[in-house]
Order: sequence, then C-alpha cells, then structure tokens
Amino acid sequence: MNEKDKVIAIEDITRPYITIVVYLTNKKYNYDNQTLLSINKQTFQNYEVLIIGKNIDKKIKNIKKTDKRLKIIEKPLTNLKDIIKHSSKTSKYITILEYGEIINNTYLETNILSLDLNELYGISYTDTYTGKEKKKWNYYFENNILKDYTIPVPNIVIRKNLCKEYENEKVEKIRTWKFFSKIVKEKMGIHQSYYGFLTNKKTSDLSEDNYIDIEREIYSSEILNYPYENYYYDIIKSNINKLKIIPQTKDKTNILLIIPWMVIGGADRFNLEFVKRINHEKYKVTILTDHPKEYVWREEFEKYADEVFEMASFLSRKDIPTFIEYIIKSRKIDIILVTNSMFGYNLIPYIRLKFPKLPIIDYIHCIELYNRDGGYGRDSSMLTSLIDKSLFCSQDAENSCNELFEISKEKTNTVYIGVDCKKFSRDEKEVKKNRTLYQLEGYFTVGYICRIDYQKRPFLLLEIMKKTIIKDNKIKFIIGGAGPLLNNLKQKVEEYNLSNNVLFLGNVSNPRDFYSMCDMTINCSIKEGLALTAYESLSMEVPIISADVGGHKELIDSSCGIIVPLLQKEKDILNFDYQDTEINSYVDGILKIKKNINKYKNNCRNHIIGKFSLEKMISNMEKEISSVIKHPNEEVLKNAIALKNNEKIVYEYLCHYLMGSQYEYQTLINQYRNKFKPVVEEIIKNDEIIEEKKEMIFEKELLLIKDLIKSILKIILFIPRLLLIEMKRIIRKKEKNEEK
Repeated sequence: MNEKDKVIAIEDITRPYITIVVYLTNKKYNYDNQTLLSINKQTFQNYEVLIIGKNIDKKIKNIKKTDKRLKIIEKPLTNLKDIIKHSSKTSKYITILEYGEIINNTYLETNILSLDLNELYGISYTDTYTGKEKKKWNYYFENNILKDYTIPVPNIVIRKNLCKEYENEKVEKIRTWKFFSKIVKEKMGIHQSYYGFLTNKKTSDLSEDNYIDIEREIYSSEILNYPYENYYYDIIKSNINKLKIIPQTKDKTNILLIIPWMVIGGADRFNLEFVKRINHEKYKVTILTDHPKEYVWREEFEKYADEVFEMASFLSRKDIPTFIEYIIKSRKIDIILVTNSMFGYNLIPYIRLKFPKLPIIDYIHCIELYNRDGGYGRDSSMLTSLIDKSLFCSQDAENSCNELFEISKEKTNTVYIGVDCKKFSRDEKEVKKNRTLYQLEGYFTVGYICRIDYQKRPFLLLEIMKKTIIKDNKIKFIIGGAGPLLNNLKQKVEEYNLSNNVLFLGNVSNPRDFYSMCDMTINCSIKEGLALTAYESLSMEVPIISADVGGHKELIDSSCGIIVPLLQKEKDILNFDYQDTEINSYVDGILKIKKNINKYKNNCRNHIIGKFSLEKMISNMEKEISSVIKHPNEEVLKNAIALKNNEKIVYEYLCHYLMGSQYEYQTLINQYRNKFKPVVEEIIKNDEIIEEKKEMIFEKELLLIKDLIKSILKIILFIPRLLLIEMKRIIRKKEKNEEK
C-alpha cells in the first residue's frame, strides 16, 4: 500500500459510508460469531458497526481497541432516532441485523451501489434464505414456506435521511412485515435477486391472510425488481462520479473474470476449476456474470473466488459499464479474462477507452459456424485489435480462428482443458456396485452423457442404437443428462421398441458414477470444442468413439478410442435424415471397441495423465496471464489509446448491442421469473381469474334477469291482448245469438 492509499484507508475508517446496527439478544457473545464474521468479510469495508446489548463479551471489547469501526453501546436504543444520534455524520445508509444473522460478503456493496445509481429509491433488499445450514436457501415467498406465515422479513438497507421521517419508530417494529411493506410502498424499494441475507428468526406479526395482502401491496407498488429490462436507446454514459470508490489494499495480481453465468456445463466447469486451482497466494479473482439465471453453482464459485457479483441481480444493463469501471478502479485490476460472454466482448471497447493500458485476454471453447457464423470466435476476431491474446481449448479451434477470421498466430495459443485425474479414477468395487444397482450384468454398456439438444444429435444416436442392437442384443445404451429433446428421444426409443436396451438416468449429479457403469462412451455431436466428458471418460479408463469435431482427434487416438468422419454440415443441424455411411461407422466402431475392450481400457488413463490434467491446464493459464501482464501487446495499446478520438463510437457501439440483444435478455428474465415466481403473482392471477369468472357469472345472471324481465313483460303485455281477444270472441258470439 502506497502513502496515498494509506491516507484513503484512514479516511474511510473515520468517515464511514454505512452504519450497521447489530442487536445482541443473548446474554453472552463471542467475537467469532457468524454475524460479525460476515460483516468483517464484506467487500465494501467503509462501514461502522454499532453493537447494542448488555453483558458484552470481553473479546468484542478487545477487538474494539484495534478496529475503530466498532462502537459498543451497552444501553437500549429504542427507536430510529437513537440510532441516528449514535451513527457517524458521514454515514449515508443504515442497516439493522440481529445476533446470528449473516449477510453475503457482497451484501453491503450491491445494496449501496443500487441505491447510489437509483437516487429516486429509498431502500434496497436482497432475497432471504433460512436454516441453520447455508445450503438451505429458500425464497421467502415460495409455496412451501407460504404455508408457514411466520416467515423472515427481508433485511433492508435504507437511506439515513429517510430514517428521520420514521425516527420515532420502535426498533423492534422495524423488523416486521408491516413496517417493511409500508416503507417499500412509500419510499420505493429495490429488490435484488440473489440470496444476500440469512436468518433463523421468523416474524409472527401477521396472519397468512395479512401476509398475502402485504405481498399484493408490495407486488403492485413501484418496486425496482431486478432483473429487469427497460433500455431504449438511452445515451450510454459513465456515472462513476455517483459511486463511492475505495481502493483496496493490493498484495496480489488481481484478475477480473467476466462470464455469462454459473450453471452446470463443460465451459462452466472450466471456469470453476480455473478459479478453484489458480495459485491463491499469488492471484485474487473477482467474478462478474451478466445473464439473469438461476446460478446453481454460485456457492461453489464463492468457495474459491474472492468475490462474485451477479450483475443482472442488482444493476440495469446501462449501468454495467459504470460498474465495470468501478470494479477496475476499486480492485486495481491487473488483467481481464473474458470467456463465453457476449456482453463481456461488447464491453471491451469501453474498457479500453477508460483503461488503455489494462491487458485483456479471452478463452474460446469452439468455433460455432451455426451460431452467428462463428460464435464467440467471431466476437474475438472482431475485437482482436483490442485483445492482447486469445486462448483456445483445442488446436483445431485455434487453427479455425486463424484461418476463418485471420487472427494472427502471434496472438493465439492453445490451453487444453484438464481433468481431475484423482477424482476421475476407476474403482472396481464402485463399478460392481453401480452395475448391480442398475442390473447391467451381462451387458456391454455404451454411455452417452450430455445436454440432450440439437448440437449433440440425439436422433443420430437413435439410429446408431437401432442398428447396433440388431447386430448385438447384449449391448445396452445408458443416457445421462436432460434437455429440450429428452422427451422426444424417449418417445422414439419406445416407438422403435428399444426400451429393454436403453437406460435413461436424467440429470447426473455425479459423473464418476455414470462412467463407472460404462464400458465405453459415445459422442456424436455436430459441434464441440473439446468435450469435458471425453477427458473424464478416458481418465476413468473408459474408451470413447467420437465424431471428428473440434479438437477431439487431438485427445482421442487409436490407442484409446475411435474417431469417425463427420458427414453432416453444421448448417444442416435440423436435418435428421442421416447418411447410412455415418451411422454404420459408429456401429462398426462400437463393435470393434467391444471386441478389443481390454486393450483400449489399458491405454486410456496414461494418455490423459501426461498431457491433459488440471494441473497442466492451470500451469499453462498462469503462464499466459503472467506473460501478458509483463509484456502487453504494443499494437493493442496504440489502438486502445486511439479510442480517445472515437469516444462517441464506443458509446454507440454499446447502445446498439443493448438494443440488439433486448429481446434475448427479456426472454432470459421471463425464464428466470417463471422459475422463481412469487406466490403473489399466482394469487393476483387467481384473483383476476376469479374476478373474470365473477364478471362472467354476473353477466350471465344479468342476461338471465333480462330474459326473465322480458318474459314477465311479455306475459304482462300478453294478458291485455288475451283479454281483448276474449272480449272480441264474446262480442262476436253475442252478435251471432242476436242475429238468430
């Protein structure tokens, strides 16, 4: 830390930006309790803590001597007025916690940033999770929790100037649904869609009906509910002046990793293994994601990354360039790694404009000609004048980019994805156990594990299975994975009477168990980079037959498997009329491997360990990162500096990307909200349906009444006519009698 940084740090301690109130409700406390630990781990450190309670442990008092941010108040603070009185004058925000509650390490920073960037809004809060263990993360409005209406109130970060309007509000009343709904409604709240707050405390200040009413009010109020999309050709500009930038202490090489999401997949496992295995004594990793998505691997990434920010969960897309600028300045980023992120690529000109000397590298898994005629390889080539180096998962992908998009070979290199050879190792007891469990004794098993989608050509697999089983009925295919075409594949298997020779496992949580059931695996994809399943299969001593796609021939040779020709063009991905030649090449390959299975198995693992281990991957990645930081590309630097003369173009470039991707982004938001839909939406929807039904019934009743009135009127009007007719009849009869 230089002298300037020291001055800033001291100033930040003495001039806090947010006040955290911690109420100690038990008799004895230790400083190592989870609440204070979670505060201490915050990525935003410019705070003060007011610890309120009696009989406070000596450990806390001792900490106060070294941490000037802690203030101990051993008398009750009854209302917000008391809290304001004891908080620092420089504090702009207040949040209140109770002993035992935990906040995510980015909680303060994301809430403060959202409020700083959205000045019309008064409070901000994240999703709440409950339970003694961190794994028990639940939305407070899910159906199963709604049944128990004593549910936790979301914790709020509130502007201090607004607290003065509620200064006489009792502290115990602040943490209730009644106050929460009132302040959200009156002061407009920001809802951040990530789990930032854990509590075991449940409120009982409302009945289930009250809760539903409150949810209705919150849902219908002017809440800023992330993720959301409202961009419409707004002029992109930096709002960095609105944000409190606190440069962090720098003792490592700081890497900014920009990725789309944290879900389960091959590319995502590469990201996870990179973050997990990089030298943490030397490197610090900050992760930014840009897609609205259910991030099932966030907890896994948080175990190893220094900090994780789901940008869609607390930022509008037009504010993301400002946030990137904020992160780079506050973290003193040394290098940026972009992989599989469209937004990440489109941010590169902006980043270069603001930080021309900051090196940027990217990692590309495959060149997808069916996806925008090149996929991320095309994005990389478009921005190659601003990227220091592009890394590829296979030599085939690198060569394709060099040839198709004319990227200089001096700016590219191959870093193979590795496999955890310790984890993916064969255990014969495990093999026997799993094969017995699924009644596979006596069968030669062929595994197919992937996302069941068009790229993986599951209907080609269907044709391969049909012909293989005709030739050898003792071969069984095991299919692991889910996807949009899974049900179609199941239907076809039944239609072809193949059910006895096909086992569907669905999503596979433990791939090791899957490979232990397989004698060999098959990959018939039309496009791959270099499939992680191929690495794992070979590491488990399971040979593989694969289409000649991506870099598979770099991994699979004649000693450990078979590569078969790819006879379908990428543009024909939706054509399911496969050539017999291609089908037969797989069938013959399966039968050949079965005949020589022991020979193939013996070669698989040795082939992987020498060249394709995770240790090798991390070593190569660290070398590339270190090399680019020490020797950034001079031509790229010149191009970056030249952007100063084209500033408006950079901003318009971002504008056009945001507009062009608007439909896709909204689709992702809709998918996310359908996955985690508040019960109140259903309530309101049901209310609307009920109201519609009531209206329909009412309309029917009105029609019936109208018809009834018409009938009555007809009867009423008919009586005089009837009387008149009768009178006429009597008169005519009388006249006839008189004539006689």
